[in-house]
Amino acid sequence: MAGNAQRRRGQKVWTGIAVFLTVIILTSVICLGLVRRPIPRGTAAGFWYAAAGVRIAPCLGSDLGGHPAVHIGDQECVYEVRGIDFWATYSVPTSEVRDTFDKARTALERRVAEGGSDWWPTLGYVLWLNDPNTDRTSLEALVTKMEEGFCEMRRQRGSSGSDGIALSQHGLEWQMAQAKWDWASFVFESLYLGGLVWFALWPGIKGKGVRSWAWRLGLLPVLLMLPCWMGYGTLAVDMRHPMPGMRILYPWLLISLPPGHMNAADILIVQHIPPILAPLSYGGQWHVSVLSMLAEYGGEHTMWGPTYMIGAGAALAVCVLAVATVGRRLQTQSL
Repeated sequence: MAGNAQRRRGQKVWTGIAVFLTVIILTSVICLGLVRRPIPRGTAAGFWYAAAGVRIAPCLGSDLGGHPAVHIGDQECVYEVRGIDFWATYSVPTSEVRDTFDKARTALERRVAEGGSDWWPTLGYVLWLNDPNTDRTSLEALVTKMEEGFCEMRRQRGSSGSDGIALSQHGLEWQMAQAKWDWASFVFESLYLGGLVWFALWPGIKGKGVRSWAWRLGLLPVLLMLPCWMGYGTLAVDMRHPMPGMRILYPWLLISLPPGHMNAADILIVQHIPPILAPLSYGGQWHVSVLSMLAEYGGEHTMWGPTYMIGAGAALAVCVLAVATVGRRLQTQSL
């Protein structure tokens, strides 16, 4: 009778722990998701630096030398910001961009006067000025000429620029589409991470034996990495810094792990796992490319592969069984 009462108390304790952790996860997902919007608010100055390469005010800018993708909509303009260790997308009301059109044009004129005729904003601005059919008040026309200027610069240097712009534009359109189904990221992370808690603690909630603890905890490392292998947060692990569009809590859990490793077997296995979660995470469109790069250059300092997670899970299960065995023996000796 006393043993049953103690068992029920233990079940209540484990249930309380599971509920508490679930509430923490739900709160974290909701708060982080609302604060870290998939496309955060940017500035008109940031847009003009991305679209035309000129600074009309201090702003975060791209440092990689390419032409960041931009999109001009009726209500919002969207632009990329790239750096050595970051890659993010921002939006700004189109009205703010149009209000700063004259400032950008003045900055371009000043930049042209300073020289640098082979610089892509200069080439684009000259193309814009010399085209008699171009509307001198059109934001869209100026940005289009900037892209043409970038392509011209790349042609002068013996390479193609249109492919790079098309690839960047594809990535931008992907993230804009992903932002529309951002609700799915909230649902997925809440259910999956909360489900992992209940899966791991279920033996305590139901009063199961040590074997149930062992196999469930043994599967936990594999289940933790499974979304990453399916395209969710993959780029966050590769960059070691999750951008807002890579989504909410799960990428932070991934980068809290030590840098991983993938051997040839890991890469082969993950390449055959369908990336069905890629649409929910920015960078998911490059999931296959990241795996191909790992296959070519090796898998150091990246995500943990399946063989390593299976090994870690097996070691964890053995530890649970060993601790339980030692505990029983000590208890027997004390009696």
